[in-house]
Amino acid sequence: MPSVNEWTEVNINSKLLKVVAKASGRVFIGSEHCRNEDYIDFAVNYTLELMKAVRAVGAIPWWKRPITARSISEVKQLKSRIDQADAFLRPIVSERRAAESSMDYQKPEDMLQWIMDAGIDGKDEQHLAKAQLDISFAAIHTTTTTATNA
Repeated sequence: MPSVNEWTEVNINSKLLKVVAKASGRVFIGSEHCRNEDYIDFAVNYTLELMKAVRAVGAIPWWKRPITARSISEVKQLKSRIDQADAFLRPIVSERRAAESSMDYQKPEDMLQWIMDAGIDGKDEQHLAKAQLDISFAAIHTTTTTATNA
Protein backbone atom coordinates (compact mmCIF):
# COMPACT_ATOMS: atom_id res chain seq x y z
CA MET A 1 0.00 0.00 0.00
CA PRO A 2 1.32 3.45 -0.77
CA SER A 3 2.55 5.54 2.15
CA VAL A 4 0.73 8.86 1.83
CA ASN A 5 -0.99 11.35 4.13
CA GLU A 6 -4.07 11.90 2.01
CA TRP A 7 -6.78 9.73 0.51
CA THR A 8 -5.40 7.58 -2.28
CA GLU A 9 -7.38 5.13 -4.33
CA VAL A 10 -5.83 1.65 -4.34
CA ASN A 11 -6.75 -1.31 -6.53
CA ILE A 12 -7.40 -3.70 -3.65
CA ASN A 13 -8.04 -6.62 -6.00
CA SER A 14 -4.44 -6.74 -7.28
CA LYS A 15 -3.05 -6.34 -3.74
CA LEU A 16 -5.36 -9.00 -2.37
CA LEU A 17 -4.41 -11.47 -5.11
CA LYS A 18 -0.81 -11.39 -3.89
CA VAL A 19 -1.75 -11.57 -0.21
CA VAL A 20 -3.98 -14.60 -0.79
CA ALA A 21 -1.32 -16.24 -3.00
CA LYS A 22 1.27 -15.89 -0.23
CA ALA A 23 -1.07 -17.04 2.54
CA SER A 24 -2.42 -20.04 0.64
CA GLY A 25 1.07 -20.78 -0.69
CA ARG A 26 2.23 -21.27 2.90
CA VAL A 27 -0.10 -24.26 3.14
CA PHE A 28 0.41 -25.42 -0.44
CA ILE A 29 4.21 -25.36 -0.85
CA GLY A 30 5.57 -24.38 2.57
CA SER A 31 7.02 -21.29 4.21
CA GLU A 32 10.37 -21.52 2.42
CA HIS A 33 8.79 -21.11 -1.03
CA CYS A 34 5.49 -19.25 -0.58
CA ARG A 35 7.06 -15.78 -0.80
CA ASN A 36 9.13 -16.56 -3.87
CA GLU A 37 8.25 -14.02 -6.58
CA ASP A 38 8.22 -16.70 -9.29
CA TYR A 39 5.69 -18.71 -7.29
CA ILE A 40 3.50 -15.67 -6.64
CA ASP A 41 3.70 -14.70 -10.31
CA PHE A 42 2.53 -18.02 -11.71
CA ALA A 43 -0.07 -18.59 -8.97
CA VAL A 44 -1.70 -15.17 -9.43
CA ASN A 45 -1.39 -15.02 -13.20
CA TYR A 46 -2.63 -18.57 -13.70
CA THR A 47 -5.77 -17.54 -11.85
CA LEU A 48 -6.28 -14.50 -14.07
CA GLU A 49 -5.30 -16.24 -17.29
CA LEU A 50 -7.51 -19.25 -16.62
CA MET A 51 -10.52 -16.95 -16.48
CA LYS A 52 -9.45 -15.25 -19.73
CA ALA A 53 -8.99 -18.62 -21.43
CA VAL A 54 -12.39 -19.82 -20.27
CA ARG A 55 -14.02 -16.71 -21.73
CA ALA A 56 -12.05 -17.01 -25.00
CA VAL A 57 -12.87 -20.69 -25.48
CA GLY A 58 -16.49 -19.99 -24.56
CA ALA A 59 -16.68 -17.51 -27.44
CA ILE A 60 -15.75 -20.24 -29.93
CA PRO A 61 -18.67 -22.26 -31.32
CA TRP A 62 -18.80 -25.59 -29.48
CA TRP A 63 -18.16 -27.62 -32.60
CA LYS A 64 -14.94 -25.70 -33.40
CA ARG A 65 -13.43 -25.94 -29.91
CA PRO A 66 -11.62 -29.28 -30.32
CA ILE A 67 -9.88 -27.93 -33.42
CA THR A 68 -9.18 -24.29 -32.55
CA ALA A 69 -9.08 -23.94 -28.76
CA ARG A 70 -5.42 -24.93 -28.36
CA SER A 71 -4.29 -22.39 -30.92
CA ILE A 72 -5.77 -19.27 -29.29
CA SER A 73 -3.36 -17.02 -27.44
CA GLU A 74 -5.15 -17.27 -24.07
CA VAL A 75 -4.85 -21.04 -24.03
CA LYS A 76 -1.20 -20.88 -25.12
CA GLN A 77 -0.49 -18.43 -22.28
CA LEU A 78 -2.16 -20.80 -19.82
CA LYS A 79 0.06 -23.65 -21.04
CA SER A 80 3.06 -21.37 -20.53
CA ARG A 81 2.02 -20.82 -16.88
CA ILE A 82 1.78 -24.55 -16.34
CA ASP A 83 5.29 -24.94 -17.78
CA GLN A 84 6.50 -22.15 -15.46
CA ALA A 85 4.97 -23.84 -12.41
CA ASP A 86 6.42 -27.19 -13.44
CA ALA A 87 9.91 -25.70 -13.80
CA PHE A 88 9.58 -24.13 -10.35
CA LEU A 89 8.25 -27.24 -8.58
CA ARG A 90 10.44 -29.96 -10.13
CA PRO A 91 13.63 -29.04 -8.24
CA ILE A 92 11.68 -28.84 -4.97
CA VAL A 93 10.16 -32.27 -5.54
CA SER A 94 13.53 -33.73 -6.57
CA GLU A 95 15.19 -32.27 -3.49
CA ARG A 96 12.50 -33.72 -1.24
CA ARG A 97 12.68 -37.14 -2.88
CA ALA A 98 16.47 -37.20 -2.49
CA ALA A 99 16.24 -36.12 1.16
CA GLU A 100 13.72 -38.87 2.01
CA SER A 101 16.54 -41.42 2.21
CA SER A 102 18.17 -39.54 5.06
CA MET A 103 17.38 -40.91 8.52
CA ASP A 104 16.92 -37.46 10.06
CA TYR A 105 14.71 -36.08 7.27
CA GLN A 106 11.42 -34.62 8.42
CA LYS A 107 8.82 -34.28 5.72
CA PRO A 108 7.38 -30.80 5.30
CA GLU A 109 3.77 -30.35 6.37
CA ASP A 110 2.36 -28.84 3.21
CA MET A 111 0.05 -29.82 0.39
CA LEU A 112 2.90 -30.46 -2.03
CA GLN A 113 4.20 -33.16 0.31
CA TRP A 114 0.72 -34.60 0.82
CA ILE A 115 0.29 -34.90 -2.94
CA MET A 116 3.70 -36.55 -3.22
CA ASP A 117 2.90 -38.97 -0.39
CA ALA A 118 -0.44 -39.87 -1.95
CA GLY A 119 1.39 -40.84 -5.12
CA ILE A 120 -0.81 -38.81 -7.40
CA ASP A 121 2.06 -36.76 -8.80
CA GLY A 122 3.04 -39.29 -11.41
CA LYS A 123 0.00 -39.43 -13.68
CA ASP A 124 1.73 -37.33 -16.32
CA GLU A 125 4.82 -35.17 -16.45
CA GLN A 126 3.11 -31.99 -15.26
CA HIS A 127 0.37 -33.45 -13.08
CA LEU A 128 1.78 -32.10 -9.83
CA ALA A 129 2.15 -28.58 -11.25
CA LYS A 130 -1.39 -28.70 -12.62
CA ALA A 131 -2.72 -29.89 -9.27
CA GLN A 132 -0.92 -27.08 -7.43
CA LEU A 133 -2.18 -24.48 -9.90
CA ASP A 134 -5.76 -25.71 -9.69
CA ILE A 135 -5.66 -25.59 -5.91
CA SER A 136 -4.13 -22.10 -6.06
CA PHE A 137 -6.82 -21.01 -8.49
CA ALA A 138 -9.55 -22.19 -6.16
CA ALA A 139 -8.04 -20.42 -3.17
CA ILE A 140 -7.00 -17.20 -4.87
CA HIS A 141 -10.04 -16.71 -7.09
CA THR A 142 -12.71 -17.51 -4.52
CA THR A 143 -11.11 -15.62 -1.65
CA THR A 144 -10.31 -12.51 -3.68
CA THR A 145 -13.70 -12.45 -5.38
CA THR A 146 -15.51 -12.89 -2.08
CA ALA A 147 -13.48 -10.23 -0.31
CA THR A 148 -13.78 -7.62 -3.05
CA ASN A 149 -17.49 -8.19 -3.65
CA ALA A 150 -18.63 -8.51 -0.04
